Amino acid sequence: MEYSSEEREMEAEALQSIYGEEIVTVKRSHENEPVSYEVNFQHNKTAIIFTLPENYPNVAPSISVTQDSQPAYTELESLLYHTAQESCGEVMIYNLIEESQNWLKKMELSKQLMLSSHGKKNSLDDTANICKFFLDGNCRFGVKCFNKHVEGVQVKSGAQNVEDRSDSTNDAEKVKDAAKSVHNSGNMHLEKKEVSGSKKKPPMKTAGDVISRIQWDEELSPKDFVVGYLDRFIGIVEKDFTDLSWENLASVDHFVDLAIPRHRIQYFKYHGEIVWDKRERIDRVFGSTGSNETILDVKERISTSQNSDEEEVTEETAPNVEVISNASEPLNARSVKEKNGPNYFIAIQISDEGIINNINKIQNKIQLELGQEAEYEETSSQSLHITLLMLTLKNEDDVTTAKNILKSIQPLLVSFLPLSHKLQINGLGQFHNRILYAKVDPDDSLLKIVQALKFKFGKAGISLEGNRDQFVPHLTVMRGRSLTDELLRKLAETMKSNLEIGQQAVDSLILFSKYLPKTVDGTHQKILAVENSLKVLSSTLPTKFCQYADHLFGNKEICEDERNKIKALFQSGNATEMDMGLARLTELRNSVQDMERVLLILRGIPGSGKTHLVENLEEAREPGGFTYCNSRQLFHKKGALALDICELNIAEAYCRSCFLVAMANLCPFVVVDDVHAKCWEYAVYRCLGQAFGYTCHVLEIRVSEPEDIKSCHQNCDSELQLKQLLEYVQEWEEDTTATIIKPWFTNLDHAKFTEPVSLKELLKKF
Repeated sequence: MEYSSEEREMEAEALQSIYGEEIVTVKRSHENEPVSYEVNFQHNKTAIIFTLPENYPNVAPSISVTQDSQPAYTELESLLYHTAQESCGEVMIYNLIEESQNWLKKMELSKQLMLSSHGKKNSLDDTANICKFFLDGNCRFGVKCFNKHVEGVQVKSGAQNVEDRSDSTNDAEKVKDAAKSVHNSGNMHLEKKEVSGSKKKPPMKTAGDVISRIQWDEELSPKDFVVGYLDRFIGIVEKDFTDLSWENLASVDHFVDLAIPRHRIQYFKYHGEIVWDKRERIDRVFGSTGSNETILDVKERISTSQNSDEEEVTEETAPNVEVISNASEPLNARSVKEKNGPNYFIAIQISDEGIINNINKIQNKIQLELGQEAEYEETSSQSLHITLLMLTLKNEDDVTTAKNILKSIQPLLVSFLPLSHKLQINGLGQFHNRILYAKVDPDDSLLKIVQALKFKFGKAGISLEGNRDQFVPHLTVMRGRSLTDELLRKLAETMKSNLEIGQQAVDSLILFSKYLPKTVDGTHQKILAVENSLKVLSSTLPTKFCQYADHLFGNKEICEDERNKIKALFQSGNATEMDMGLARLTELRNSVQDMERVLLILRGIPGSGKTHLVENLEEAREPGGFTYCNSRQLFHKKGALALDICELNIAEAYCRSCFLVAMANLCPFVVVDDVHAKCWEYAVYRCLGQAFGYTCHVLEIRVSEPEDIKSCHQNCDSELQLKQLLEYVQEWEEDTTATIIKPWFTNLDHAKFTEPVSLKELLKKF
């Protein structure tokens, strides 16, 4: 049964009209993401999430049941799973919701009956403890009586007590029957498969057996196991197997070692997969519960999966080699991924339909060529990507750092890779006789982005293991174990032809996780996507460009039709059209450029005299003066010296905001001051300044001599170490377009450098 998007919308509308939008919520964060229904039962704080796969309803949805945001009701989840499996081929969400409601109602009924029965029992016990002789006025024990002396209470007769006990017994039976009904409803599908009668379940190996196996089996490493045990106060706690002491509890020093009673152990995990669970009767260590799988089978399966990941890492790091005729030759250059190796990567996802169609055609052609002769795996359409950088992120702090760095790269996308810039993908190549890929033509702009990423992650202390020194962009088409000589000859004909596969714009950079489980459609999970858009750079930037277009029209520098076209592009909200508007303003720059409006970008190491130069500018005394933008202004006001990555992102955004206000107000002289050791650090200012019609200059205060570096260190207001200044000098990137001057302290006549200096006049000399 095919299920169109229109039918899916009809099902969603029907569910919401029946149950209300507060109960049934339809979620879909992205067009390519799977649809999910979240059903909320407010009275008992239970939520059920049905995630629909792409080929629903032929394939059952994935189901999760939570209560107070915690996993709960495994019996209900099992019931819904089996119901969904039996309903494949037809729309089933309504039936699953009804099944859930009935099950939860029965559960609520059983709880109410249990509470009612408990209350009656307490009432009977309290009445039984009252002294009946005291009520008749003839208790001879007085205050020494063991029973209660309570005024105004009547004790029921023996017959009545028997009747009440009978009622209590009936209530207890009702509770038992209700609980049994709930239990049976959750397991009715399983019972169909069981043999009728009282067949005894096979005995399950104990936690002690599992511990002994892990300790003494030479094929297993205790470091690969995690123990989940029940803490009396916290609940379920996980610890590495090697963190616990497995000696007799009586001999353990509890001030030094951590030991737990074995009856509290709930489960064991091997590489994150549960292999023994007391609660669910899972035993994949010995296979004692009929799983037909032992720990050695699990080890082999996980090892095979890890080898597949190793090949994927090798794909990113392997050298760009031509076809190797001898497929049986050992691969000496193969890189091996360690357990703590690359687990995240930054990539460009392929979204161009032309490229996807051409890749599919290539895969189909290769499939016909290879037939059944080789084992290989094709890259699915939704998984096609160009990897820019592999990362090893060891904890949540590293992931947060990676997100902040990726956000800081966004201005470079606008500067170097506008949406009008296309990556060219032509021809095929292969790595190590195992991986077939589509070639991405060398691209200087893309290379600058990769270099910036490497620089920022390296400075942040993030491991870049798995990346080659030379960046070779490529698009994986398929991978296999190995290809024979005959198959390589067949592929060689296809690879020699320089196929034109297509062009791809860089519409975003995405941080993917190789560590987290893959999504329903088999792709890696997206952690963060940074969009290539002017609006992301600054939400007010399109409005400022519209104001500038009005200014050009008011000065009769462009016609009304041109003004309206430019404004329409920026007002569209579409990233591609706004990029076209930016390109149009940049083209107009030569004809409308105002030589009186100057953008000056200062670069130089701390202490070289940039601030000294700015403080003595003649332009500061002119009407309108100049606008000064520095990324550290915001935090210098607070007395901060060293900024972390998150603060640096805020500081740079603040500087860009000041800069854009100056651009929109057409300030005559704008200065952007920072270290700017790398040319790409100020590329966005040059790009936007040109679009606003400014004449752009880069003024560099060059410091290279050791004595001058020491002088800069002495002149620093902040607590910078000499080592940091040396790093700036070593990392310095030359800008051939910059105007270079020497530091003020190298001039013998220091007095002249306390007099006003005209930057405009200074620039005219060069």
